[in-house]
Amino acid sequence: MSFEVHKYGGSSLANASGFLRVSAAIGRPKPHRVLVVVSAPSGVTDAIIQLFEQGEGIQSLAGRLRQLSNDLGLTLETYWDQEFQKLNLAVCEGERADAWLSRGEYWSAHLLHCLLQQQGVAAKLLDSAELIWLDDQGRVDWTSTSDAVTAAISGPQQLWLAQGYVASSPQGARRTLGRNGSDYSASIVAAVLKATKLAIWSDTDGVLTADPDQIPHAERIPEISYSALDRLARLGTGVVHPQSVRPVMDRGIPLSLGNSYRPNGFGSVVRADAHQEKPVITALTDLGLIRIKQPVNDVPDLVLGVVQQGDHLELLVKRADADAVLETVAQAGGYMDLNAARSAVFAVGRVDISVLEAALRSKGFHGLVSHQGETESWVSVLGDHAQVLVSLAHECLVEPDHLQVLVLGDGATAASLLEGFTLYQQRYERLPFRLLGVIGDRESAFEPQGMDPDEWEPYEHHQTVTQWVRRAQIVGGRHKVLVDTRDNATVAEYVGWLEQGFDLVTANMAPLAGKWSDYEQLLRVQQRHQVRVYTEGTGAVGVLNRLRSLLDTGDSIHSIRGVLCGFHSWLWSRLLKGEQFSDLIMEARETGLLDPSSSETVRGFGALQRWILIARMCGFQAMNHHIRFKPFDLESFGPFGSMMDSRIQRFVEHAVERGCRPTMLGSLASDGQIELSIEEIPESDPVSRAAPGDVYLELRTQRLPSPIILAGPGLGPDATAAGLMLDIVNLLEKRGLSQECGPLGGSDERFNVPFELDSCAF
Repeated sequence: MSFEVHKYGGSSLANASGFLRVSAAIGRPKPHRVLVVVSAPSGVTDAIIQLFEQGEGIQSLAGRLRQLSNDLGLTLETYWDQEFQKLNLAVCEGERADAWLSRGEYWSAHLLHCLLQQQGVAAKLLDSAELIWLDDQGRVDWTSTSDAVTAAISGPQQLWLAQGYVASSPQGARRTLGRNGSDYSASIVAAVLKATKLAIWSDTDGVLTADPDQIPHAERIPEISYSALDRLARLGTGVVHPQSVRPVMDRGIPLSLGNSYRPNGFGSVVRADAHQEKPVITALTDLGLIRIKQPVNDVPDLVLGVVQQGDHLELLVKRADADAVLETVAQAGGYMDLNAARSAVFAVGRVDISVLEAALRSKGFHGLVSHQGETESWVSVLGDHAQVLVSLAHECLVEPDHLQVLVLGDGATAASLLEGFTLYQQRYERLPFRLLGVIGDRESAFEPQGMDPDEWEPYEHHQTVTQWVRRAQIVGGRHKVLVDTRDNATVAEYVGWLEQGFDLVTANMAPLAGKWSDYEQLLRVQQRHQVRVYTEGTGAVGVLNRLRSLLDTGDSIHSIRGVLCGFHSWLWSRLLKGEQFSDLIMEARETGLLDPSSSETVRGFGALQRWILIARMCGFQAMNHHIRFKPFDLESFGPFGSMMDSRIQRFVEHAVERGCRPTMLGSLASDGQIELSIEEIPESDPVSRAAPGDVYLELRTQRLPSPIILAGPGLGPDATAAGLMLDIVNLLEKRGLSQECGPLGGSDERFNVPFELDSCAF
């Protein structure tokens, strides 16, 4: 009858629920015999080491194991009394820890055996010290081990239990197989038994693209080859014991790595012909390069990588191994710069390592040495940068391209934008953008691996926006965008960020509608650095997009006329209903429609900035001598309060008596002239039909004699955020990052207005 070997790690046996889960899995009847190898419960071996090194901790260790027995419903007081009496005596008499380091494995096996007996499951408990034998050099004595295993495992028994990690010397002294040695124990026994399968169980979903402690969003590798897994083990990733792959690989025994907490379908299969779609990333530090002038016949096993550099070879090694390697290659004239400490990142799998090299150079890393291989590649740099290397390599070589998003500002617009991110996330299975942070004046949140837009906690800080942007700059990834929801940006800031390679999505009109020389500078830096400024958030949802699309056809503007300020369309619509001006201003400030500290929007300066921006989109300079602007002269209506209310109300009533409606009306002529003022327009004029809070424009072009109507929401944080979100989606499409997300477009649920996906960058 065939044999399967299953190994359960300490994380699978960390508590009573883990033991119960394992006993249920192995206790079910199976058509084959099963040998189960167990590790010590998580943390127990470390506690034993501490006990022998520091002489303390025996009470807490004993208490934990007694509680574990009680939680399993086992009565083992006498057993624990004997065990800890012997352990305490060994510590007091100064015995070597080696003989006791595997005691946790014996405790796990005993607990599991007793639990199975309690459940009525027959199992035979073996002693691995009597099964696995080592020679005088600490290597497996395969002949003695094979004889011992064959003799011990016989008869009709279906289920066997054994300890991992422990073996015996030729003299019969107990030895251990190194940390994670239970993997090796299971592999040795599987090889001897010619098992049909070896399954190694832990609390992770098999092999991942990186250490999940470093990359929380690391992905599972469904298939991986023996050789790739062996290489990962020898690089010290901790996926499996460094020597555990060879025994099953040499005998072609199928190997699987699974999660005991999710045993059905989550894990990695290891086989010779595996199709590994993505690489595994790991990094090492405290490395050095040994330079040799002559080739060597055999490269020592301690060498991590070899690369040809001109007329010499360079060997990448751990600095702790440098002396041993130098001694081996002494005849080749090897030497090493001991002051040049290095770190390196390895990609096990098929990759184009030049992509990572380019990213490292762009971020200022020095001393790059790299190797492009068929199934493994690596890059080494000067300095200790292991975490950054893993993050950047995972970004460049594993993950699909993402747009890294940093939101500047934490007000109502930013909050609405994050809500839009959540809506987008609900619609599409894979997000092509990642939220790096939300930066406020005093409280911010920043996470290089990405934040959930729906769940994040701000914290106090004393950093400037420039410092936050610099942090975003060093995060891995080729595509980054700053989304500016603030109202105090400067041209110098925007120029600096564009020069750093950021795209920019902004709700701030001031840097774009100021001096023509500043606008020209922004145009030049965009062209030079192949980045863009997107401006849909400065107007109404979809209006600037559609205007830009029209211009992209080659047509030119004959004239534009209408209301380009959502606040003024809202204000005059409400005044026409008889509401008081002062009440409306207070309402607008309380609801976030109007900045409490600014009257510029009321006077029409915000509308003027929008008209200047549109004129520049149409190719005009829109400087002072091109503008005729009459602000809403509030002072002419008297002091703020009842007097102003009554006078404004009479102004509105007089307009209505003449069959007109007052509003902030603007226009752009074919010669680039802008006019903007409070005007009375006939009720029959289509512009008067603008809904409260909407922007309404009437366009006439050189090619199209009939007017084109552009309208959309233009008031409040939600409208601004919807424009910003539309710009982000446009940017995703321009950067080629939206193909995995299904068709883009549709409508924001907060508005009954469809939007189009045309570029609105200037």
